[in-house]
Amino acid sequence: TEDLAGDRDRALRLLLDDLVAGRHASVGARTDRSARLGVHLPDPYCLLVAEPVTGEGPDMPYEAAAGLVGALADGGTALSTVRGPRAVVLFPAPALHRAPALLVERRWRGCAITGEGLDRVAVAHRLAADALDTAPDHAHRPGRLLTDADAHVLALLAGHPAVGADHIARLVLGPLTDPGQRHLLEALSAYIDAGSATAAARALHLHPQSLRYRLRRVQVLTARDPRDPWQRLTLDIARTIRP
Repeated sequence: TEDLAGDRDRALRLLLDDLVAGRHASVGARTDRSARLGVHLPDPYCLLVAEPVTGEGPDMPYEAAAGLVGALADGGTALSTVRGPRAVVLFPAPALHRAPALLVERRWRGCAITGEGLDRVAVAHRLAADALDTAPDHAHRPGRLLTDADAHVLALLAGHPAVGADHIARLVLGPLTDPGQRHLLEALSAYIDAGSATAAARALHLHPQSLRYRLRRVQVLTARDPRDPWQRLTLDIARTIRP
């Protein structure tokens, strides 16, 4: 029984290895491989790449990566493998909210990509891995994962964006790109430009409390706190490159 279970675990790990390497990207190949293994790949999915907070040390053991699978399967299929010192886990996207606490518990940090299809798992892995390679330490607040938006901003800063500027702006700003939220985008821009809520309120002829309320709405709608240095930078870049 242990041999059979070990064989299956290795087979599932090899499936994710192949997806990360860009193999079995076609629907037919994925369907056939999944059917033979008796699994159904989650769609939509999240690809999480995580590493110890120190960013240094020996290669990640397979057992450490596999330890995330049970908590993130969410009643579906979750796969794990390792790439050097990093764990790679593919799991159902609705379980993403559980990941931050799991990483804090292990003293890991990570990047979670949710915006790519199953034919682009290799692209998702490259985005996440590159983000972990280039993100400054202050981008990793405890309990916060880097996301697609962070990964694409970092790719833009490195000079090799994977998508256009308008797409990056939408990823970061979210609903703030809607015409009906223009007042919130104006409040954010004034805050970034002025450097304080009081000065921004003065520039917009608003009461400071009204300006702070709008900034709280910005935080709710974008999941980014304008007071945080890294998140403020991503918001600044997004509003600057927005068409």
